[in-house]
Amino acid sequence: MCSSVFQKGWRGVFLALMVVISCVGAARPVMAMMDDTQMIEATAAESFTAKSAILPRTGWIAQASDQLGANTAAASIDGSATTLWHSQAVPLPHSVTIDMRGLKSVSGVRYLPRQDALSEGNIGQYSISTSQNGSVWGVPVASGTWRDDKTIKTVVFPGVIARFVRITALSEAGGRSNGSAAAELYVVGNQLSDVTLPINGWTAAASDEYAANAAATA
Repeated sequence: MCSSVFQKGWRGVFLALMVVISCVGAARPVMAMMDDTQMIEATAAESFTAKSAILPRTGWIAQASDQLGANTAAASIDGSATTLWHSQAVPLPHSVTIDMRGLKSVSGVRYLPRQDALSEGNIGQYSISTSQNGSVWGVPVASGTWRDDKTIKTVVFPGVIARFVRITALSEAGGRSNGSAAAELYVVGNQLSDVTLPINGWTAAASDEYAANAAATA
């Protein structure tokens, strides 16, 4: 935009000259530093890398190894801290398996214990496993022991590509019973659009090919 610039002192004259030169020079970009104002440009690729966040749970399905009455696994992903999943008081372990309905890059889990007046069922020792198909499960991606309180717990681990996440309770934090409970369970990671899938074991077939240019070379 070409317009008159009026300011006091030599800085105003300098800026006016720069504006005129910019207009004459077919709108060539001109940057001037005035006082302490600076233009900062990001130079590191990391500046534009999407960070892991709590994944939206819309459409997800949760299933438990067992449940007590109406306290189903679905209550652990319903967005309400007043509902909860509770297992039966049978020997441990107990688990909740979350189906995210698609592959995600998973790098953490958050666990909110029950938020009512009781503490029975707070998970102590735990393990977290993942699967891409719900049938084949590798070694746990994380394990440890959570404190016996009502604060939200977070565990992070190197990112893995998975559709299913299983949280397994191995002990009750206070040793009160064999039950396990969870008000909310969250998965931390990135959406599929941020995921580069491993191609090990993949096969490719074409309707036809030219000489040695097989589909597998793509």
